[in-house]
Amino acid sequence: MLARRCRIRLRFVGEGRVLRADRRGEWSSRHMEQQITTFVETERASGMNLKTIVHFGAGALGRGMVVPLLFESGYEVVVLDTNEELNRELNREGGYRLKLSDDQSGDGEREIRIREALSPVADRDRVAEYLKSANVVTTSVRRENLVHVARALAETWGELDGENRMVICCENIENVGSLFRSLLVEAAASEEQSARLRRIAVPDTIVDRICTANWPEGTNVVAETFHECSVDANEAPQTGITLIPSVARIERDFARKRLLLNTYADAISFLAKGEGKTYLFEAARSDDINRMIEPYMALLQEMLKLEYDCDSSELQEWRSKYKSRLSNSGIPRELDTVARNLWAKLDLNERFAWPLIKLQEHGVDIGEGAKFLAKLVRTADGEGQSAAELQAKLEGLWGTTPAGRKLCELVSERLGE
Repeated sequence: MLARRCRIRLRFVGEGRVLRADRRGEWSSRHMEQQITTFVETERASGMNLKTIVHFGAGALGRGMVVPLLFESGYEVVVLDTNEELNRELNREGGYRLKLSDDQSGDGEREIRIREALSPVADRDRVAEYLKSANVVTTSVRRENLVHVARALAETWGELDGENRMVICCENIENVGSLFRSLLVEAAASEEQSARLRRIAVPDTIVDRICTANWPEGTNVVAETFHECSVDANEAPQTGITLIPSVARIERDFARKRLLLNTYADAISFLAKGEGKTYLFEAARSDDINRMIEPYMALLQEMLKLEYDCDSSELQEWRSKYKSRLSNSGIPRELDTVARNLWAKLDLNERFAWPLIKLQEHGVDIGEGAKFLAKLVRTADGEGQSAAELQAKLEGLWGTTPAGRKLCELVSERLGE
């Protein structure tokens, strides 16, 4: 059913031309995207009964990226959020406005319409009815809230055939498909429910768009024009959602984004906060901070080449794109929202240490990377602590494996520099 819906929709898009995502996950023709919107608006005006998707999460990413992509792909969207005051305002307005801060076409504001905004708690029965009729559910709720989504779905979809149903978790979580599938199975009330829930497609995803919301001042959202929202083609060859494509090698794409964007943004934010700056765009624009981080970023780029066979020129293009996006002052994201949870992010399997561990396995000299991590630790958490105290923290975090102990030794040697 999902594949059939996709073919039907593409038949109307672009007057027979094929819509494709380029290698960066962006839509290759803005004119083509405008044609999609024109077609959808025409069908809405004619009273066509468009298919409904249920989306969990009305935060900045949900309203700034996921809901707009669903709406502009021709779906009616039911938005679920526990913030009942926000839901009431969205229902009163029938949606909200999305401002694209860097749009140069003169069409920088869009009206995003929703079918209804409900609370999965207060409006439980009505939510259940929507879920029973939906074939696709999307989320943007953060990791800690996925368990609640899984329980809600288990109660409804657990009683239905899971074939031709799909959950797209638009979360910045590696292997999110496997994580959510396990939560679904754990929420099953019986073996029969578990069997049905296992048939649901839950692909891994990659999601990326910088968005800010100013609720409770208003429902409107500010975002950039760029977006990357794709699912693993191995699990879901067709999504049926024009602006959320299926792609091959999503593991590679996720690693590229994780290191060249997320790690970069985290690192420059910690350094900029240490310098007394306020906003992320100030960090990205700082020549001193970029010079400081360049040797470390070069190592991350080398790791992506060795582990994922990434092309050097393509990686350099992505780095330039990411830096340009983070430098956008039209989305004034505060450093405090990025420069947080340093020690969790220093875990051996996380974004700062993991690539250096991998490079060690390839025999690459990671001295410059260790030097940068030492600088990062001193800047972000070194106030009032001696080098010995910081070293003890690192030993507790990294001392569980030989590779971790080696990294700890290299970074500790540089803590006093």
